[in-house]
Amino acid sequence: MKEEEARAIINAGYGICPRCDGKLSIYIQRKFFTKVSSLYCPSCKAFWEDVFSLHKEMEQASIETLKRKGLSEPWPFEVPILLGKDEIAYLVLGGENIKVSFYEGRKYTYHSSSMGVSLRVTKGVWLHPRVGSGSVQSEDVLELMDTGKLVLTNKRLIFVGNKISISTELEKLISVETDADIGQDGFLYIAKQGKQRIEAYLIRMPNLIREFILLDHEKNVLQK
Repeated sequence: MKEEEARAIINAGYGICPRCDGKLSIYIQRKFFTKVSSLYCPSCKAFWEDVFSLHKEMEQASIETLKRKGLSEPWPFEVPILLGKDEIAYLVLGGENIKVSFYEGRKYTYHSSSMGVSLRVTKGVWLHPRVGSGSVQSEDVLELMDTGKLVLTNKRLIFVGNKISISTELEKLISVETDADIGQDGFLYIAKQGKQRIEAYLIRMPNLIREFILLDHEKNVLQK
């Protein structure tokens, strides 16, 4: 990986070893006329030469720990909302270096007469360009609405953006899905009661965030 990639991971608060919880350092090795950077754990002597391998191991280890130990209060991050009575914040995502992008499902309508090339926008969402005029067609697409922070508490899932703020009670969640493999960035899809349009958040480690939400829902809604 490049040195700036390694430094960005540490500056974003992800410089923790997934094997021993030690603090990661940047290891630079010179090869001929180039420099090769890795993330290195001085405690357990582990190396990661690319971002994906670190994220994959980190997300998998975090999911296993979460399932074993359950939910707890978040890392010492600033909570960007006013909490209600008996409300506890479990997770805060987003900051100056890493933003959470909020998308919303929209209906795209157009006229068509002949089939063009199909373009995959995201999982389950396709855009089919047509040529000419004719019958009215419509497709579901995801439209970027805002960027900001995502907060999970024992009562709500809240998005706080530059223009939009959304608060969803856990009881109203219908489904939570992702479109990424372990270790990959991707979309977290939220479906909820009273709203036909799907909500999607482009975030780091969406499978881990999904696990947080499902455990939160089980602990604070299903077990009441």
